[in-house]
Amino acid sequence: MPQAGFSTTNMAGEHPERFVSVVKKHSFLLPQYLVFSFTLPVCLHLREGYDFLIKTEGTSNHFIIVTKEYVEGFDPRHGEGKNVEVFSDSVSAFRFTRISVLFPDYKPEIPLEGILRRNEKNVLKAVNHFLNCYRYTTGRSGVRNIYSLTSCRDLRVERGEKEGIRNFLIVINFGKEGVLSPFLPLRNLDEHKRLQSLTTSLDSIPLESLLLMDARRYAIDGHDAQAIINAVTALEIVVNKKNTKLNFIQKILVNFIKGYGFRARVVKILKATPTFPEKLIVNVISAIKDRHRVVHRGKALKGNIDQHLNSVEKAVNALKDN
Repeated sequence: MPQAGFSTTNMAGEHPERFVSVVKKHSFLLPQYLVFSFTLPVCLHLREGYDFLIKTEGTSNHFIIVTKEYVEGFDPRHGEGKNVEVFSDSVSAFRFTRISVLFPDYKPEIPLEGILRRNEKNVLKAVNHFLNCYRYTTGRSGVRNIYSLTSCRDLRVERGEKEGIRNFLIVINFGKEGVLSPFLPLRNLDEHKRLQSLTTSLDSIPLESLLLMDARRYAIDGHDAQAIINAVTALEIVVNKKNTKLNFIQKILVNFIKGYGFRARVVKILKATPTFPEKLIVNVISAIKDRHRVVHRGKALKGNIDQHLNSVEKAVNALKDN
C-alpha cells in the first residue's frame, strides 16, 4: 500500500505550464524535449522559478534542472504535521523537493519506455553533478546521490513540445527511511547564484572536496572505515600538490607503501602552515594512523571518526589556503 506518496492522478496533473515557460527561456530544448521528474527523500529548500543550467563532462547535451517543493500533511512515521518538517540530509518528512530534468529529445520515434533506458545514465550524471554542487555550496554533505532512476520516488518521464506536455510514463516507487523543526527558510539568492556557477563548470569541485563530502556522508551512514579512507585520501591529494619535487610514481610509493614517510611530510608541511594550529597536528596524525590501520592491516577503526574528519578537513582547508 502506498505510504504518504503522490497518487498517479496528482502526478498526471503536475504543472505542465511551468515547463512551457522554461522551454521559452531555453530554446535549445525545442522543437521537442524530454522531462524526467522524481521526488527526493529530502528537501533542498530551493526557490521555485530558478532554472539551473547543467553542463556535464562527456555529453554534448545541456540539461535544465528545475525544483519544486512538495508538502505532505501526514507521514506514517511521525503522524500529522502542519508547517513543520523533519529536516534531514538522508530522509526528511512532511517537506520534500521534486526535481525535473529537461533536455532535447533527438529521437522522437523511440517510445517512452525506451527513452528511460536510453537516457538514464546521462540524466543521472546531470542530477548527481547538480547534487554535488548543492552539497558543496550548502555544506550538506550527507545528501545522497542518485544511483538508479527507477528506484526514485514517483518517477515520471514526459515528452513535450512548445505547446505543452504531450504524453508521459509514470513509475511509482514508495519507501522512506532528523530533527523536527518549523519550516526552514529558503536558501538565499547568493547560494542559488553560486550553485548555478558550479553547475555550468566541468571542473567546479576539487576532487579533495568531493572526497571529504563523501567521507561526511559515509560517517552519517555508519560506514566509518570508508569515511576515514576518503578523508585521508583527500589529505594526500593536497599534500602531493604541495610536494612538487616527487614525481607521480614516487608519491604513490611514499604514500601507500611508506606510511611513516607520508606522516612525516604532513607534520612538516602543517608546522610550516601558519593558519593551522600546531596542537591539532597530533589529531591529524592519529587519523592517518587509523586510515593505515584499516587499509594495510584490515583492522577496525580505533579512534573517533568525527574527530578524525574534523581535524583532516581543517588540515586540507589550511593547506589549500596557503
